[in-house]
Amino acid sequence: MQKRGIKLTSKQIIELAKLIIENNGETTNYKCNRVKNDSIQIKLSQEELDLFTSKLDGYDGISEYMINKLACDISEKLFKTLSRKWAAQDRYECKRRLQFEKRLQQRWSKALRKLRMLLSISREFGTELNAKTTSTTTPYLHRVIFGLHARACQVTDEIITLLNAGLADGAMARWRTLHEIASVALFISKCGEELAERYALHESIESLRAAKDYEKCHKALGYEPLEASEVAALEEERNKLINRFGRSFEAQFGWAAESLACNNPQFWQIEKAAKIGHYSAHYRMASHNVHANPKSIFFKLGIINGARLLLAGPSNAGLADPGHGTAISLVQASTPLVLVNPTLDAIIFLKLVARLEVEIGQAFGEAHKQLLIDAAQESAAAPKAP
Repeated sequence: MQKRGIKLTSKQIIELAKLIIENNGETTNYKCNRVKNDSIQIKLSQEELDLFTSKLDGYDGISEYMINKLACDISEKLFKTLSRKWAAQDRYECKRRLQFEKRLQQRWSKALRKLRMLLSISREFGTELNAKTTSTTTPYLHRVIFGLHARACQVTDEIITLLNAGLADGAMARWRTLHEIASVALFISKCGEELAERYALHESIESLRAAKDYEKCHKALGYEPLEASEVAALEEERNKLINRFGRSFEAQFGWAAESLACNNPQFWQIEKAAKIGHYSAHYRMASHNVHANPKSIFFKLGIINGARLLLAGPSNAGLADPGHGTAISLVQASTPLVLVNPTLDAIIFLKLVARLEVEIGQAFGEAHKQLLIDAAQESAAAPKAP
């Protein structure tokens, strides 16, 4: 700018630097009232960047100070600008989201409506049956089975919310939790009151483990430490439970150790004992969206036909697997209610939701097939690259 005889004020220099940063060093159109055409194009070449870097050699301390100060100043100004403009941008993004969700409903509304129906029926039946059922012989079984069913309904509601938002991979991750709930509920209902008691009492083991984790990190987080008496009480309870049930009770799934005849039981063993181990492949697929493994980057339900995209938001695709899987798992998690109280109403309920689950699977399957057809037609109609 100096070579062109243009002298900028400090404010104008900051504005120019901000524009260059926003454009990632690409060509920047800078409006300046000191230029005849009222605009000047600026682009930093690689040679200029290399020259800047070379001039900083030998001045590490100074350059670090300068860069940090520049970054702080510009980021502060950018923050104020973005904050000032965010209300309008937020309205625009909300409008786009609503338009997207409207298109999504046009394709998937039949299946999603039936899934919401299944949730409503299951929730109402669970509430009514819980109010009617009183058990003096199996209090732990009653408490655990109805507690797991309530949680299954809540997780299903979360999955439906994610599906409505077009977040199929997130919905699949939550289905993983729902499948775990169904597996545990079926397993406990099969084994009965004694296992239900162990499951309920295992909460103390998990509470102590959480307290130990908290003790390791509370200083770094600036939190207050736990009362020593609280931790001591948890340790005392842990020791009582181990004396009663054995050392294996302290494991993650230690409540299932005796029933599975295993000192360190794993979830897959519970899943197998619940007779739903045939969903293990789906469970592994869902796990990709829970952990930060490589598969979580390269495999996405929301991407059609393996397109090479980085999906960073919602998609109209991929809802079939988590949608149908949710229906299956909610029915499975509801089945123990009937086993606890096998009345005529309960049996009718189970027959009803089982039929509805089949219809939900068909509806999701039809929507998915039509999506693939539409995508193939769009691809065929798209102009080919020369």
